[in-house]
Amino acid sequence: MTADIHTPKPDRAAPLATGGALGWARANLFGTPASAVTTVLLAVVLGWAAWRIAEWAIFNAIWEHVAPEVCKANVGGACWAFIGEKYRLILFGRYPFGEHWRPLLAMFVLVA
Repeated sequence: MTADIHTPKPDRAAPLATGGALGWARANLFGTPASAVTTVLLAVVLGWAAWRIAEWAIFNAIWEHVAPEVCKANVGGACWAFIGEKYRLILFGRYPFGEHWRPLLAMFVLVA
């Protein structure tokens, strides 16, 4: 009688993620070469746009109250100085001052 010696098969590689966010991204965003290229290009464009918006709105913006000529000369950035001065006009328009509580309450109800 001959003894059979069992030799195990080599380990297999772990399966690719098919569930969760990684599996969804692999199947939908990187499923084909065309969708992978499109995903990468859109990510680059969105990153560039986000950087340009942040540059305009935050980094090159004028925050303190200065003369209007300074804000007009700052072509590469936003001028946020007038927001603090005109916030009631921006929020309530020409609604009577004594009645501002009404649209304010409506805004809180809509947000909540």
